[in-house]
Amino acid sequence: MIEPGLYLIATPIGNLDDITIRAINILKNSNLVLCENTNNSKKLLKKYGIIAKLDKYTDHDFVRKSEKIKNLINDKKIVSLISDSGSPLISDPGNQLINFLFNKGLKIVSIPGPSALILGIQLSGFLNNKNYVFLGFLPKKKDQKIKKLKDQLNNNLIAYTTKQQVMKDILAVAEISSEYQIVILKELTKIHEERIIINKNN
Repeated sequence: MIEPGLYLIATPIGNLDDITIRAINILKNSNLVLCENTNNSKKLLKKYGIIAKLDKYTDHDFVRKSEKIKNLINDKKIVSLISDSGSPLISDPGNQLINFLFNKGLKIVSIPGPSALILGIQLSGFLNNKNYVFLGFLPKKKDQKIKKLKDQLNNNLIAYTTKQQVMKDILAVAEISSEYQIVILKELTKIHEERIIINKNN
């Protein structure tokens, strides 16, 4: 028996086989699945024979859709929130909605699973005793990028990036540090997964 509420469901970050039985069960029983991109999410649902109503949800949709979502849960419906890949709310939309529903006393359940953040820590290979700090996506402007990096330079830093920003992110690290090791992880969980190391020592 699945109780009414909002379910935060982790989805594969690449390999579609990386999904839990529990996640599939809840998606199959969802009255509504909120997602960043309906076309991307349809591929996952199709693979597992899941027939569910999809609705696009980003932080820009909060004002327009939050009451509808609240009313569905109050009407004993099951609503799921998924991101394009990985665990919801890790650099993905949803924080406003979660706090809104918590304040209304509604049930919210996290269904754990894949996370690029966890894979990044596991595959970094760092052997020091420094703390790990997750920066999400770095700002696009160079001065803001450098400021964010400088504030945490004494820690092991984990950041998400894009192919358009990765070289700029590397150059920002190089500009503010005379010694560093950067591990770039590409195509995680896919056939062409790759680990690239960039070192600079005094």
